[in-house]
Amino acid sequence: MILKLEVFAVMLRFKIRPLKYQLGVTSPISNTGALVFSLCLFGLMLLPCWLKGHGQIHDLVDELSHSIEHSPKNSSLLLKRADLLRKELDYAGAEADLDQVELLDPGNSTVPILRANISLDRGDPLTAEALLNPFLQKQPEHLGGLTLRAKSYELRKDYDRAIKDVQRLIELRSEPNLSDYIWCISLLRESDQPEATIVATYAEVRQAVGDIPSLLFSEAEWCAQVGRRIEASQIYEQIRSEVPNLAFQTWVAEVDLWGDTDPDKTRFACQQVQQVWTSLNPRMQSRNVTLKALNHAKKIEASLPKPLTP
Repeated sequence: MILKLEVFAVMLRFKIRPLKYQLGVTSPISNTGALVFSLCLFGLMLLPCWLKGHGQIHDLVDELSHSIEHSPKNSSLLLKRADLLRKELDYAGAEADLDQVELLDPGNSTVPILRANISLDRGDPLTAEALLNPFLQKQPEHLGGLTLRAKSYELRKDYDRAIKDVQRLIELRSEPNLSDYIWCISLLRESDQPEATIVATYAEVRQAVGDIPSLLFSEAEWCAQVGRRIEASQIYEQIRSEVPNLAFQTWVAEVDLWGDTDPDKTRFACQQVQQVWTSLNPRMQSRNVTLKALNHAKKIEASLPKPLTP
């Protein structure tokens, strides 16, 4: 389940939209619709987990409240409850606990972090930055503070500053952190960075964490987006050689990669989709998304001009 969540997060961060194939649509508007559909479907899948987690948080809040009744001046307990209340969207309750901590322990370094978190939850990046900037002047290597400020910059589409903070996070980590690299690449792609910078960043990520399929798919999708089709195709070939089980997905991606720019390569990709489908296990073959991807490839192949016969 954790792996599925990580892959889904990567797909959203990189704006990979394979559902456009699975839903049998290809227009830009349909891409957005497919993404919304995927979010709704994923949300329904996670609803039972969310309800369970919500109940657990509520129980923890009750336990902390009971402990605070016996130790009302315990700043640590108040901070823990404030963070849990924030997660339950009880911002007023969280702020009240933080106010109490400031009275008991003036200058507590956790308070501005939690207040900035609340501001970001409320969609108020400017207030978050007003809290984080003085905090980071005193503690410039605080990972939590840098993370929150980068999120704030991202919300305001100030990508250059967000990139600087995320790059600083990468420098400060004792071990490579995949999510930092994913975030940095996403920001680079959103900003007007030269292609060479993005290519170099992908190379750095792959060197740091390895050729993870989700990263390779992202790089291939980006290459296709900027017209580097041959490089994208080479990456898909690498994925197939290293993870044969992903052959179907890569060929589906190549169907749209070539489109009408190279009918022969598009036709070959369509044929590979159909051939690989026959090797899938029955359960995978019968999945709705798999069948829609298969039908998409058949439809594209049928629309191509007939190959010239010698």
